[in-house]
Order: sequence, then C-alpha cells, then structure tokens
Amino acid sequence: MAVDRMTETITRNPAVLGGQPYIVGTEITVTTVLDLLAEGVFPQEIVAEKYLPQLKLDHIYTCIAFASQTLRALKWD
Repeated sequence: MAVDRMTETITRNPAVLGGQPYIVGTEITVTTVLDLLAEGVFPQEIVAEKYLPQLKLDHIYTCIAFASQTLRALKWD
C-alpha cells in the first residue's frame, strides 16, 4: 500500500526544491504530480512517456496518500 512506503518514497530537504516534498531519486515534487491529476491527467498517463516516465504508478498513489495525510493533519481554524 502506498501509505506504508510513504517515508521511503517522499522526502523533504530545505536545500532541495525550496523544501517542497519530492519523490526520492527525482526532482519531481508532490505538487507536480497533484497538479497533473487536478488537470485531469490519469495516473497511467502520468507515468507514460509524455509526462513523467521515470515514475511508477505507486509513486502517483503515494503522492495522493501524502496529500491526504497532510490535509488531515492541518488545523482548520
């Protein structure tokens, strides 16, 4: 499951990409993946040659799980 591998797949480093969470071994941010999904690009398309072929479907699902977990942790005052 994507959530189980989240810390192995997504990391942050203040010195890399302005501290944005990104996929380990790439310079692809979680927001890049989420933006593509928000535009209506299907996960299978994202990992295809046209978009981000260096990713696997599991990376996409892990980004979604990361976003969900992050939103759950926010305080909505």
